[in-house]
Amino acid sequence: MDAVITAADSKYERDIRTTLRVLPKWLVRAARLSKVEVSSDAVVIEQTAMYQHGSRVLRVAPRLGVPQLRQAIAHELGHGVDDTLGIQGFDHPHYFSSTEVWFRLHRGQAYFEFPKYAEYPLEYFADCVAKFALLGKDKFSITHPREAIYIASWVVPTVNRFFRG
Repeated sequence: MDAVITAADSKYERDIRTTLRVLPKWLVRAARLSKVEVSSDAVVIEQTAMYQHGSRVLRVAPRLGVPQLRQAIAHELGHGVDDTLGIQGFDHPHYFSSTEVWFRLHRGQAYFEFPKYAEYPLEYFADCVAKFALLGKDKFSITHPREAIYIASWVVPTVNRFFRG
C-alpha cells in the first residue's frame, strides 16, 4: 500500500500501515487509496473514519485503538471496493451495493447493528465487507450466509480480476 499517511504521529502511522498490511490484499487493492489522513474534523471523529468517494482519500479519527482502527478502516475500504466509478465495465459509483441481488439481501435482513445500515444498502454492504475481511468467510457465514456467498462468489473474484497488481 503506497498511500501517503498525513498528520499521524509515528506510532499511529505504524498502526495504520499494519492494519492495511493485515487486511486482505483484495480489499486494500480495490479501494485504491491515494492518501490516509488523520483528521480531527468533527464528522470524521463522530464516524471514526470516512472514505471520500471519488477522491480515494481515507480520513481517520486520531487516537483510535488498534481493534477500532481495523474495524473502521475495513468498513471504509468496503466503500472503496463499492466505489468503482471509472473502471471499465462499471457504470455506478456504488456498483456492488446497487445491484438487485444486494437490494434483496438488504431487504431480507431482519436485524441491523446500526440504524444507518437498515436505511442505506451501501452502508450495510461496507459493514458486511469489513466483517467478511476481518472474520473470514467461514465465521462471517455463521450469521450472514447469503451475504458471505455474495461477497465470496462475486465481489472478491471481480475485484481480483481488476486489481491484481
